[in-house]
Amino acid sequence: MNRRPSSARVLLLAATLALGGCSDPDPEPLTLERRIDGALTQGLQWLLEQQEDDGTWRSKTYGGLKDGFSLTPLVVKTLCHADRPELRAAARRGADWLASHVGKDGTLEIAEGALGYPVYTAALTVMALTRIGAPELIPARDAWLKRLRRHQLTEHLGWPSGHWVYGGWGYSRVPLRIEAFESPRLASFDADLSSTLFAVGALSMAGAPEDDPALTKARGFIVRCQNLPHASRAPDPTFDDGGFHFTPRIELQNKAGIAGVDQNQDPRYRSYGSLTADGLRALLRTGFPLDSPRVRAARRWLETHFDAEHNPGEFDPAREPERNASYYYWCWSAAHAFRILGATGFDDAAGKRVGWATKVATALLARRGADGTWRNPATFVKEDDPIVGTSLALGGLALARAMME
Repeated sequence: MNRRPSSARVLLLAATLALGGCSDPDPEPLTLERRIDGALTQGLQWLLEQQEDDGTWRSKTYGGLKDGFSLTPLVVKTLCHADRPELRAAARRGADWLASHVGKDGTLEIAEGALGYPVYTAALTVMALTRIGAPELIPARDAWLKRLRRHQLTEHLGWPSGHWVYGGWGYSRVPLRIEAFESPRLASFDADLSSTLFAVGALSMAGAPEDDPALTKARGFIVRCQNLPHASRAPDPTFDDGGFHFTPRIELQNKAGIAGVDQNQDPRYRSYGSLTADGLRALLRTGFPLDSPRVRAARRWLETHFDAEHNPGEFDPAREPERNASYYYWCWSAAHAFRILGATGFDDAAGKRVGWATKVATALLARRGADGTWRNPATFVKEDDPIVGTSLALGGLALARAMME
């Protein structure tokens, strides 16, 4: 059995390639692999050039992403596997800036409520500091991890185990107590599957065991985001397709829209690609085995609906403009999902082999700008910011390169 390069090794290779200066009088044709490697190299170089003097990355598109905390951990996580010294140095400078906000007593010196995206920032910082692997960064990582744990909606914030948000993480700037739940201003900031995936991924990467209370409590919330029966929902074949959506209750937050009302008169939401990839990964991160019915159902949904050109799923016509607003996130999360499954491809309903990695790589390359960046024309989830779009596209492209058949 041939061993395939990991995504980390692909980034190492790409980061060492020259962009020009080939002296071969008869250069080899630009295979897909070589096109990917060149795109990875150029994209990583572009990210390097966007770093500020203080080690951060800050948006030039959105004021809310200019604080350094919103984008720096995402880019550090993207760069930290690169082999070129200047790329690794850039990743370390960003990591040091994130670590500099931890005091000598090991506490995070950032007031609660000061971060625009506290769960994503804390989770990505934990991942980035863990991946760099420097022992001196571990105390800072643990401080960020402690902040991340505080945002989980569980008993310490007054949430009972039977509540539908219990065990999840969300967008609230401060740890959301149950007494604030009814506030219209906060209603859309409760638990969601994407935030929860990032949180459990960070916990897992930092070494939390599967029986860690935060992970075990997250399982119930993750299950409630899947279109399958669970403890408080009876089976309904009309809606039980095994896919996932963003949150169990808030219609506005579920980008594909509402699918209907089930036999219990509860609203049911449409499954869609990016969240089904997230959900599958979240199941595995919290201890569900590969052969569990939930994982198999999510995998079946991904394979049945796979589309490298669009975020798949049956979207409500009124929500159709939101489908590809998270296109790069879809490619990124789908690539992670197939990688963790060990799937280089799959057979479609007609028995035809689908090489998902080749399709994703080809689609991403077609969307690359002349300057080596990726920008989504849709603005709903800020992928039009080239730092966001490029970081996600590079991650998906590197994973696809590593998993090509």
